[in-house]
Amino acid sequence: MALEWVGTACNGCYNACGIRVAVRDGVIVDIAGDPANPAGRGHICAKGKARAIEVYNPKRLLHPMRRTNPAKGRGVDPGWRRISWEEALGEVAARLAKARAEDPNSVVVAHFDMPVGPLMRAWSRAFGTQHDNWSAAGLFCGMGSHPVNMLVNGSFNSEIDFDHCDHAVLFGTQMGFMVDSNALQTTRKLAEARRRGMRLTVVDPVCGVAAGKADEWIPIRPGTDAALALAVVHVLLNELGVYDAEFLRRRTNAPYLVREDGAFARDAESGAPLVWDQRRGEAVPFRLSPPEDMALTGRYRAADGEVEPAFEVLRRHVARYTPEAAAPVTTVPAERIRALAARLARDARIGATVEVQGVRLPLRPVAVNFKMGAVAHKHGMATALAIHLINIVLGAIDVPGGFLGVNPVGPYWAPEEGPDGMLVPGEVIRHLFGYNSAFPGTEVADPSGFTLREVLPVAILGRAMYPFTIRDPSAFGVSLRPQVLLHARVNLMMSSLRPDDMEEVLRRIPFMVSFATEIDETAEFADIVLPDAHDLERDDVFPANHPFAFVAPGPTPWYWTRRRATVPPRGEARHWMEVMIELLHRLGLSEAFYRAANELLDLPPEHALDPRGRYRIADMAERQVASFGARARAEGPSFDGGATWVTGERTVAEMYPGPFLTARIPIYNEYFLDKGRGVRAWAERLGIDWETVDYQPLPDFRPVADDEQPDPGYDLYAVTYKLGFMALGRGPMNPWLSELAESHPYAYRVWLSRAAAEARGIAEGDRVAVESRAGRVEGVAHVSEGIHPEAVGIAGIHSHWARQAGGGAGKGVHFNALLGMRTGIVDKLSSAFDAKPRVRVERLGGGERRG
Repeated sequence: MALEWVGTACNGCYNACGIRVAVRDGVIVDIAGDPANPAGRGHICAKGKARAIEVYNPKRLLHPMRRTNPAKGRGVDPGWRRISWEEALGEVAARLAKARAEDPNSVVVAHFDMPVGPLMRAWSRAFGTQHDNWSAAGLFCGMGSHPVNMLVNGSFNSEIDFDHCDHAVLFGTQMGFMVDSNALQTTRKLAEARRRGMRLTVVDPVCGVAAGKADEWIPIRPGTDAALALAVVHVLLNELGVYDAEFLRRRTNAPYLVREDGAFARDAESGAPLVWDQRRGEAVPFRLSPPEDMALTGRYRAADGEVEPAFEVLRRHVARYTPEAAAPVTTVPAERIRALAARLARDARIGATVEVQGVRLPLRPVAVNFKMGAVAHKHGMATALAIHLINIVLGAIDVPGGFLGVNPVGPYWAPEEGPDGMLVPGEVIRHLFGYNSAFPGTEVADPSGFTLREVLPVAILGRAMYPFTIRDPSAFGVSLRPQVLLHARVNLMMSSLRPDDMEEVLRRIPFMVSFATEIDETAEFADIVLPDAHDLERDDVFPANHPFAFVAPGPTPWYWTRRRATVPPRGEARHWMEVMIELLHRLGLSEAFYRAANELLDLPPEHALDPRGRYRIADMAERQVASFGARARAEGPSFDGGATWVTGERTVAEMYPGPFLTARIPIYNEYFLDKGRGVRAWAERLGIDWETVDYQPLPDFRPVADDEQPDPGYDLYAVTYKLGFMALGRGPMNPWLSELAESHPYAYRVWLSRAAAEARGIAEGDRVAVESRAGRVEGVAHVSEGIHPEAVGIAGIHSHWARQAGGGAGKGVHFNALLGMRTGIVDKLSSAFDAKPRVRVERLGGGERRG
C-alpha cells in the first residue's frame, strides 16, 4: 500500500502544533511537522516525533477492565478482569444515576485534555456538576502567572515580541527554548532575535538551557524573585526616574487617587475613581480628565481628605526595596541589581516609536517574562504582580518589542471595559473553559464545592484544591462528599502532591472510572478502566489550538489546526469524550448537552446540533469548520489538504493591541481589599488558618512556606525545572524519550552546586538522599557550578512505579514526593502551590561516578 501523509494536530503537549503523519497499511511509520503551519513551519519537537511508539506500546490498554481486588494503594495489584463495553457502560451509568439523584455535585471529572474543554463544560452543565476541571496541581505553570496575565493583558498566557525586542529578561521560565506555549515559534523567533543582537538575561537558581545560552545568568536564591523585581522597580522610579508617564496616564490606574485607608477616592454621584486634574487644580472622575492632565505624583486635598495618585503610593511602597535591602534576601549583589535596572531603563527607549504596516506605534523593546520557576510559591500571584510591574512602569505592554498577552484581541473577540474602567478579558478567553476572571473576581461566599472558588475570589481556577477538600471537606465548611470520579488524561498521583497524601485522597472516593491508554499510577486506583483512543486516533472539536494561549501572538497570520484521526483506534479503544456523551444518552441528558454544546461551540442556527440527535465529535467539528470562515475573516480555502487553516493576516490592532485599547490595567489592585475582608470573615467564622496577607493593593515580597518557620537542619531549597523534550506531556512514559533522558547529563539526576556537594562529601555519580519535612527521595548526584549554592535541582516529574509504566519505570526522581499536603503551601490569591521546600541532602554511597 502506498505511503499516505495525513494532516492533524499534535497533542504531545497543549500547543497543538500542526503535524503530518505518515501511514502505510494502516500503521503510523513517521511523524513530521506541517510546512503550512506558520508557527512550526514544518518543524517538530522530540516529543511530537516520538509519539508513534505510544500508539503501539505493548503495554497499551486495549479492552475494558474491572477491578477484582477491593483493596487500593500503591503496590496493590488491582486484579484486573476483562469485561465488555456494554457491561462497563451499564455499571458506570447506574453509578452516575444514583450519585446524580443524591447530588450531581458528588460527581467529579478529572482531566487535563484541553481540546475537550468546551464539550466537558457542556457535559457538566447537562449533568449538573460544577466539578469538571480537577487536573494537575498547576506545578508546570505555577498558577500564579495566569490571573496576572488576565489582569494586565486580558489573556491567559504571555510571550515576548521577539520581532522587535532588544532585551528579554526571563524570571523562572525557559520560554524560547522549547518550553512553554507556542514553543516552536518562540524558539525560532528568539534565535532570530539573538542573531540580530537581542540581549537575554535569565534570573533563575538553575543554569538550564535558557540561562546557559544567555548573555547574563543571575542565580537567585529560590523564592525571592519578588524582592529582586521590587528592587528593580524602586531603582527605575526613585533613583533613575525612568517610567512611561504617557502610558501610565492613558492605560493604567496609576492616576487614580488613593485615600489614607487605601481605597480609591470616588465621585459622590457616579462612584467613579477620582484623578487630580492638573489643569483644573481639582479632583474629578477619571473619565472627565484628559490623560495628559492627570497627575501621577504629589499629594492633594479632596472631599475625602488627603489623597495621592496610586503611582505616588507605588513609589513610596517600593522605596524600602533598595538594592542594599534586596541583596541579602536574594543573594544578588546590589550593584548587579542596579545594573539590571539601568540596562532596562536604557533599553526601553521610552518615547521611541516604530511604524508597523503604515501605523506609528510606541516601541518599547524590553520585556520581562515569568512562569513556574518564579511563581510556584506560597505568594505566587504577588510575585507575578511584582515582576509585571517592571513591564508596566516601562510601558512595555502589548506594544512592539514588549510583553505580549497571547491574543487578547482577535477576529471575533476583544477585551471589555469593566468596573472603574478596568480591563476584563473577552468572553472567548474568559469562559472557554469556565475560567473565572481575576477582575472583578468572584463574589466571596461559603464554598459550594471542592474548588473553593468562592474563597479564592481572584483566582481563575480552583483545580489545585480538590485534594484538600476531598480529603476533609468539613474543614472548609463543605458538606458535600464525592461519590464518583471520572478520570482521563491526567496522572493525579504523579502531578499533584506527595503520593502518600494523594493515595489517601483517591481512596476516599467510593467509585472511580479511568479512561487510559496505559494503566498509570492513578488508573491503578480505578474500579473500571476503559481503553482511550490515542489522539492520533481521534477527532476533536475545532480549533485544536485555542487562541487564548496556543495561536502565536504578534505579527503572525491567524492560523488554526484541526485534530483528525490518522489511523483507527487499536483494540476496543474509544475517544473518552465520546464515551462521556454516550453516558449522557443513557441517562436521558443528551438534549441538554447538545443545547449547551451549540452555545459553547458557537454554532449558528444553520449548523446547530439537533438536541434530539446523536453526534460524533467529528460531526461537531465539521459544523464548526463550516461556520468558521466568516467569523475568522478567512481569505482562502480551509486546510487545503492539511491540518492548518491560515485564514489571513492580522490587523495592527490584533498584533499589538495596547495602543488601541482604552480599558485600563492595574498597578494598584484596590479591589483586593474588599475580597480580603470577605475571605477573612469566612476563615474566622470557621476558625481555620487561611492567610490573607496578600489581599493588598500593592505586592510585597514574602518568603516561601518553609522559611516561615525555618529549621536549620534543612539548609537547601529543592527546585524543579523543565526539560524541553519531556515537559508538559507524557514524556517520562514514552520509551524513546526515556531512553533520550538516560543519555542526558542531568535529566534523571539530583543537581547540586560544587560547594554544596563538597561540604557533604558528594561527588558526581554518588547516590544521595534528598529529604524535606514532608518526604524523602533518592537519586544520583550531578555536580556543577550551574546552580545556586543553596538549591537542589530536580527535573520534571519522574520515577514512575505503575506496573504499566513502560520506559519511565523507576527512573529519575519524583520531585512532588517532597511536597506535603497542607494548606500552608497554598497561595490564597491564585491557589498556586509552593514548590520550593527546604531540604537536606546526604550521601548514600558511590554509584555511577564518571571518570
